[in-house]
Amino acid sequence: MKQLITFFIILFLSGCNRNEPVSDLFRWDKQNAQADSLTVALEWAFIERDSYACISGLIARLDSATKSKYNRESADVLFWKARLQNREHHTAEAKKLLSEALARCDSSSRPYAFSRMKYLNSIISRISKGRLHYALKEYEQFYRSTDDPFMTATASVDLGHIMREVGDRKRGLAYYLYADSLYEALGVDTYHLKTSLNNASIFAEAGDSARSRSLLRNLIDNPKAKADRDFYINVLIDNWKICGDTTALISAWLLTNERGLNLIDSHTTALEMCSYLLGKGKISEAEKLCLETIKKFTPNYPLTIKAQAYKLLADIYESKGETARALTNCKIHSKLQDSLLKVHSAIEIGNIESRGEIARSEAEMESRHQIERLWTWIFVMALLMGALLVAFILMRKVQASRLSIARYHLDLEKERRSLVSSALVMEEKDNVLKSVLSDIHKMESEGKLKPEETRHLEQNVKMHLSGRQDWDHFRELFDNVHPMFHKRLKADYPELTEGDLRLATYIKVGMQGKQIARMLMLQPDTIRKNRQKLRRHLRLESEESLEDFLRTIDS
Repeated sequence: MKQLITFFIILFLSGCNRNEPVSDLFRWDKQNAQADSLTVALEWAFIERDSYACISGLIARLDSATKSKYNRESADVLFWKARLQNREHHTAEAKKLLSEALARCDSSSRPYAFSRMKYLNSIISRISKGRLHYALKEYEQFYRSTDDPFMTATASVDLGHIMREVGDRKRGLAYYLYADSLYEALGVDTYHLKTSLNNASIFAEAGDSARSRSLLRNLIDNPKAKADRDFYINVLIDNWKICGDTTALISAWLLTNERGLNLIDSHTTALEMCSYLLGKGKISEAEKLCLETIKKFTPNYPLTIKAQAYKLLADIYESKGETARALTNCKIHSKLQDSLLKVHSAIEIGNIESRGEIARSEAEMESRHQIERLWTWIFVMALLMGALLVAFILMRKVQASRLSIARYHLDLEKERRSLVSSALVMEEKDNVLKSVLSDIHKMESEGKLKPEETRHLEQNVKMHLSGRQDWDHFRELFDNVHPMFHKRLKADYPELTEGDLRLATYIKVGMQGKQIARMLMLQPDTIRKNRQKLRRHLRLESEESLEDFLRTIDS
């Protein structure tokens, strides 16, 4: 649970702090030019397995470049020191340095550095393979999520080691192949070569000798592999074991002697050389080399190598006809095999327990991811439901607004029709009264009416003809429907006359030219001329419609 909380803290902080990295390959946050270049140099120094002195010198220079105002080592310097001590198998010192580094690292501002320190702490801590697998899996997912292929590959390699150690070669190979593809894409040749050697060994263990041999052939001819002598010795030994290449074995033996190594790998090479010499009938040479190797064994030396050595020595004495010595070494070999069998049984039991723990942790991780995905779906569905609710509310508002606008236009149309109807009534009334006047004048000319009666009747009729009072009443009705029409026309076009405004009003309500002519008691030609004058005052182009323009006013 603690590892999980740490992982999520780092993931959250990395999302909040996107500082510029020192390079495309290594995601350390930038500090200053000298410190950044030294950080990149240290990464490559560990990749290329540079000497202890070389790396110590780089760390000392980084210390000078990052010295704080408190004149103490920075968290980065402590991390690199811890990593170097761990490489030299000084685990206690590495843990001490790393603990201090974590205490000094500001995880909120430097999440990547904090994650690297936590990662190394997981590697060197004495925890079960199951717990380590769980922690590394979390970090692998973190580095994937932050688009860090280098550390993703590193985590995949370590996960591959764990799966191989617990006996799950298939999954170990899958991790190795994935890491190898990343290292190859990134151009990290050293790690690409090492993962290729791991893959060759697993292919051989799985019985896929063709792919194993293909990888080993590529490695044995690779200049980069040859440059790393320790690594190349392992390549040569695997070529001897898997491909039966005696030339590779002899080369490995020569390189081992040349470098004066006194390591497990050098003893493995020596024993393989003994086996080869014995097979060639060079018994004395094989005996001498085997005895020299056994003398270098310590009490804590790996039982596998000890058992192999005493079995070879028994075979050598048997070949020489020294039965007693052969029997003595056979007994030692038998005891070592018994011990080895017990160890292997204990290891296998531990591996079974580790595989079970890994399976449980993966099930727990998958369950957690499923819960996270479920909550994500719930969140998305909640957002969708909220969006649908908002859309529904907005739709209702839009519909209500459209209905309100429709009602407004309907009321406007009713008012417009009322205006037109009122104007037409006025026009009809005037036509009747004009007809009455015409009849009065005719009756006067026929002598049926006296001049005094004619004048009296004419005055009464003319009092009821449409005049200023009727126009004012019509305009009052019009302004109730279009309150801003006359104000906007006067404000925008102050040169408009009262006649222009009256004509514009009649056109606005949709009256035709003949109707307007009768309303104003003018000839239709006069109305057409007045329309042209109105267009000029409104500064309309020839292609613009007067009706459309007036329709936009106060709309």
